[in-house]
Amino acid sequence: MPSRRVLAVTGVVALVCGAIIWSLVFDLWLGQVERQYLYEEARHELGLGPYASLKGMMNQAVHDGAWIATGWTALVVLCIFGAAIYGYRRGLEDQRIRGLGDARIRGFEDSRIQGFEDSRRDG
Repeated sequence: MPSRRVLAVTGVVALVCGAIIWSLVFDLWLGQVERQYLYEEARHELGLGPYASLKGMMNQAVHDGAWIATGWTALVVLCIFGAAIYGYRRGLEDQRIRGLGDARIRGFEDSRIQGFEDSRRDG
């Protein structure tokens, strides 16, 4: 697979993972705030705490949840891209060390290179 295609596929995978992670983290955050609201409301009914506003808590939760989900998503997507770039550079370095990079660019096959190297040793 050509290297540009590998980077493009990695980008698509990173974006899809990012969308899934953002959605999950945001949903988990809102669920936690809903449970916290129920706890605060029960405390209020028992006379143990102040009144809790669902609208106020949810407005704050949406704001905070968006930032937290964005932070975790950015961390994961950057790690995926970092790993892809590291692998891409490592692959190029390995090709250069083995001497295959230039030959593949010119369109020669590995078997022709191997046959050429064998003939140089024999003769």
